[in-house]
Amino acid sequence: MNWGAKPVLILGYGVRASGVDPRPFLDLGVPVLTSWQTMDLVDNWHPMYFGRPGIYGQRSANSVLYHASHVFSIGCRMTSWMIGHGGLRPEQKLSMLDVDRNEIARFPNSGHILDDVGGFLSYAVKANLPDWLAECNSYRTPWIESPAHDDTNGYMNSYRICGEIEKHLRPDEVICVDVG
Repeated sequence: MNWGAKPVLILGYGVRASGVDPRPFLDLGVPVLTSWQTMDLVDNWHPMYFGRPGIYGQRSANSVLYHASHVFSIGCRMTSWMIGHGGLRPEQKLSMLDVDRNEIARFPNSGHILDDVGGFLSYAVKANLPDWLAECNSYRTPWIESPAHDDTNGYMNSYRICGEIEKHLRPDEVICVDVG
C-alpha cells in the first residue's frame, strides 16, 4: 500500500456502522482525523489524532487536512461543513472507502477503495513519515499562545479557559460547547 508523502485518514460514521474497532487506525503511522459525528471513536489525546476538520473543528485538523497530499476517507461523506464548498485542493488525491456509491460519485476524481473497513485494516501497512508527522505536530499549539489570542480588549482566550477547566475534569468527563 502506498500512502504517499503526506497522507491523512478521515474516519466517518461508516467506521462506527461497520462495528470494526477503530483504534488500529491510530497505529498505522498516519495522521487521523474524524468527522464531527465520530469525534468519540478514538482517543482524542492519542498522538496520531489531530482532531475534526471543518467549521466546528480545530485549526490543527484543518491545517493537517489542507496540507495533506493524499486523503483517505474511510466511511466519511466529506460534507461541505468539513471540507468547504470548494472541496479539497485540486492537487490533493482522494481515496474513498464507502458502501454508498452515491457518496463516492459526488467526487468523480476520487479513487474508490473496493473493500470494507475490516478488510482495509487487514492490508494497511504502517507508514514511516517522520517529516510529515513533525509538520502535523507543528499545527497543534501555535494558536494557543498566539498574540492574536491573548486576553486583551476585554476578550478571553477560549483555549486557555478550556485548558483551565480541563484540569478539573476526570478522564471520562466531556464538556460540549457551541457558539454563542
